[in-house]
Amino acid sequence: MKRLSKLSQECIANNGLCCENRTPPILLPNERKLIKGKASKEFTFGKEIAMPKGLCCFFKEPFCSVYLKRPVDCRTYPVSVDFENGKTVYLIDRNCPAVKKGLVSKRFIQKAIKLWTQANPTQKWISEYINRDNQANYDWISVEEYQRR
Repeated sequence: MKRLSKLSQECIANNGLCCENRTPPILLPNERKLIKGKASKEFTFGKEIAMPKGLCCFFKEPFCSVYLKRPVDCRTYPVSVDFENGKTVYLIDRNCPAVKKGLVSKRFIQKAIKLWTQANPTQKWISEYINRDNQANYDWISVEEYQRR
């Protein structure tokens, strides 16, 4: 049996707190068909996922209903991607309990950045898709700033 990382142990210990309280995941176009019909709450696929604010439609307490096929956004959390001044930037959410405890390793961050690089979301797609209204649920800082600590 694979040994769980401290990050994974923290997620389990918090019973999906982050998933329950965070905004819907960013779904890349190819991910929509993989998880359609797996939601625990009503939602619609479109430019945005429409569902109650701050609740992930795939979270069924205490677990994720699409864990094995979860979106890149979920696989990489608390690391995310955005664009600033036309350049790709990687951010980390300081609201994540594992971040607060310093459990997010450089190795995890490197893997997350690699997954986002492979997913290759365009600046146009990200800027249209990210729900900026829900950004209050996060406390983003750059990965570089996090790693300097």
